[in-house]
Amino acid sequence: MNLVTELQELFKNNEMSVNTKKTYQTSYNRLVNSGLFSKSITDTPNLEIIGNIKSITDKAESRNALITICVKLKKQAEKSIIELEHFRVQNNTDRLTEIKTKKTDAKSEGINLKTLLDYENMLFQSNLFVKYIVNYLMNHYGVRNQDVNVLIIKNKKSIKPNENYLLVYKSKIEYIRDNYKTKQFYGTKKITIKDKKFINAVKILERGEEEALLITQRGDRLTNESQNRVIQDMTYNGIGEGRIFKKLIDEYKYDDAKLNELSNTRGTNKADIMKYYTNEDLTL
Repeated sequence: MNLVTELQELFKNNEMSVNTKKTYQTSYNRLVNSGLFSKSITDTPNLEIIGNIKSITDKAESRNALITICVKLKKQAEKSIIELEHFRVQNNTDRLTEIKTKKTDAKSEGINLKTLLDYENMLFQSNLFVKYIVNYLMNHYGVRNQDVNVLIIKNKKSIKPNENYLLVYKSKIEYIRDNYKTKQFYGTKKITIKDKKFINAVKILERGEEEALLITQRGDRLTNESQNRVIQDMTYNGIGEGRIFKKLIDEYKYDDAKLNELSNTRGTNKADIMKYYTNEDLTL
């Protein structure tokens, strides 16, 4: 069957409303005009159809319409639709995620990495050094809330297991994490920071040896239970660390070197980053 007649046969053999026919025609045209099909949809293997649809769009809602017309054509020709039905089930899950994401992302609309870096700089200029340090670590290394609840030390001998530190030297700071979400897979993380503004901000705080960066008004270290709320309030418009990381991925999703760097510093493999943080499932 050729590309012209298969849709005509579908319309001829089914009682459809005018609007339904228009919808199917639009979806069919999109498939055909993609240039990915060398023969009719009916005669194209299901797995090839799925690959083509994925190439055409990464939006689950748009994919749904394309899947539907392919299923209709295959059924008309009495051909197997098993793989297409499995794909449709998974795509429906992705559609629900998209809907949820659109609602929860409303408050961060229009925010990009430049917005976050401008905010970071404003915090420094305003002498809000604790907030500046928190946002700097998230903006540059994509770390989580738990990772910025650090102790500040000046002596390497003070380092103990299962703790996070900013180890202060004269012209650098060693950012050491031994207590973070994926430590069991990636081990202790160490980052050398030579940014002069960041070093000055840490030193200006004049924290005592092994004193926490994040403390209550009474001087106590933030607990794990309270850190998430407090840290989120420190971020731009309260968007939180998950959405900050999403903005980093938006900025660097075509830069393999930077993605590899963020994968390393966050402690999440790149495949998972691209799977979850390009459609904003902020759970990793």
